[in-house]
Amino acid sequence: MYREFGIVGIFTNLVERTIKVEFTLDIDPDSASLDSLVLCDKETSRIILADIKVSKKVITMYLQEWPEAGKQYLLRIQSGIRSIVEDILSESLLKEIVFKSEVLSTVNVLSPSNHEVLNELHFLWEEVSVDGKRENLVSSYLLQIAKENTFYNVVRETEVVEKQEIRITNIDEGQYYLRVRAQKNGKYGRWSKVISFLVRQAEDKTSSYEEQLKIISAPVNGETPPSFVFQFDEEIDTDIMPSIVVKRRLI
Repeated sequence: MYREFGIVGIFTNLVERTIKVEFTLDIDPDSASLDSLVLCDKETSRIILADIKVSKKVITMYLQEWPEAGKQYLLRIQSGIRSIVEDILSESLLKEIVFKSEVLSTVNVLSPSNHEVLNELHFLWEEVSVDGKRENLVSSYLLQIAKENTFYNVVRETEVVEKQEIRITNIDEGQYYLRVRAQKNGKYGRWSKVISFLVRQAEDKTSSYEEQLKIISAPVNGETPPSFVFQFDEEIDTDIMPSIVVKRRLI
C-alpha cells in the first residue's frame, strides 16, 4: 500500500539536546543536510548550530549548545528532502519548538577551576534559575566524574541533596572531567560546563627525609663552636632546609 511521503512528528529532548523529525518513509541520507533543517531562536533569529544524522525514517539534530527549557525556537524543514524511493518533500515547514522540563535551572561549577591541580577533591557549585525565580531551584543534583570529556567512562556518579558541595576520596592520580546538573522527580536540567582537573597526591618531603637520611658527622657533644657542620649520608634537597631545626639543650 502506497504511503504519501511526509512528516509524522517532531520530538524534542532537552536532556539529550536533540530534535527528531520522523517521516512516513525511510530517508535518503544524501538529501538531508544542515541546509535541510535549520533551528533558530524565535526572539533573536539567531541560528542554533547542530549536527545531522539520518536513521531510517528519522532525522536527528544534535544541537551544539544547550537549548533553554521553555524557550521558543523555530524549526524550518526545507523542501527537497527525499525518501529512498525518490519521493520528495514538496513543501517547506516552519514549526515552533519548545524544550520542556520541570527543572528550570542551571548549574555553575565554582571549584575547581578549569585545569586545576588538586590534592583534595572538594567540589563546589551554585544553582541558578533561568527565569530568576528562587522557587524554581530544586536543590538536588547529580555529579559525574569521568576520564574523558565525553563521559562514556564515568568513574564516579553521586547524588547530592540540599547542599552545593561535596568532598570525594579514593580517586587515583590522573586527569578527570567533572559536570553537574540539577534534577527533580526523574527530570533533569542541562549539564554544567565541563571542568577538567588533575589529581596529584601531596608529597610529604619532611617525613620522607626523616626516614631515609642519616647524620654521619656532627659537632662534638659539650662543645659550643661559633659554627658547625652536619654531614648526611646522601645529598639533600634544599627545599627541606626550613624543616631542619637545631635546638640548644640546657645542661
